[in-house]
Amino acid sequence: MTFASLGNQLKNTLNQRFSPREIHSIHYRFLESVCNVSIAEIIANPKRPLSASEAAQIIALETKLLEGVPLQYALGNALFYGLKLKCSPAALIPRPETEELVAWVLSNSVLSEETVMDIGTGTGIIPISLKKLHPNWSLFGLDISKNALRLASNNAQKLNAAIQFVNENIFAYESTKNFDIIISNPPYIPREECLNLDESVRTFEPILALEVPDEDPLLFYKAILTFSLKHLTKNGCLYLEIHQNFGEEMLKLVSPHFANCTLK
Repeated sequence: MTFASLGNQLKNTLNQRFSPREIHSIHYRFLESVCNVSIAEIIANPKRPLSASEAAQIIALETKLLEGVPLQYALGNALFYGLKLKCSPAALIPRPETEELVAWVLSNSVLSEETVMDIGTGTGIIPISLKKLHPNWSLFGLDISKNALRLASNNAQKLNAAIQFVNENIFAYESTKNFDIIISNPPYIPREECLNLDESVRTFEPILALEVPDEDPLLFYKAILTFSLKHLTKNGCLYLEIHQNFGEEMLKLVSPHFANCTLK
């Protein structure tokens, strides 16, 4: 089997579960991870044969995908903002929407030194991304899950990013610090809606990081707002990733407390 013939094989075996575009991406991600090659090397060497060990690893990855395991969990890593981080069911897989959230923070920040808290840090990729681009910033990541924080700490160490992680519950946490920026992508999917999520999400990703009660879907945002009103600096900013259906409700929640509120 060669780099090129693997692509044809994946089209045949994965076409019932993935689109052609997704299979194309999976092809490259498999080879990058298993053979430790770049996309440029894959394109330049289509006839490069796979060793028996490499072929066996790729077959095992194919099997995981056919069983519904998300690609990032199968590989054990995910790509985010140009960084490769360790990924496991201890935390949600980072999504492109969260990259947009990070980009928004970066586009609005003008100070050379900022103190930033990420609430519900998961893999730790939000504070890690910010730290890599702004080494002078002080970054904190909070999560209630010890398993998630172990994963986040591992990512920070491997990516050489100094982050202070806090194992606390946002509903009870009292910090001794104030922050220029508070950022969060908390659980926001109502329980009933969670029942209709893709099976791979429901089966493999941590429900703790996804689900909120149907009767109080803004539960976490209320706690984050309470914390922010106590711990944001005078001109501090609060950035939140939210459910697309609750934009107006979120504006009603936060606008009485902030002079400038933007919904993107």
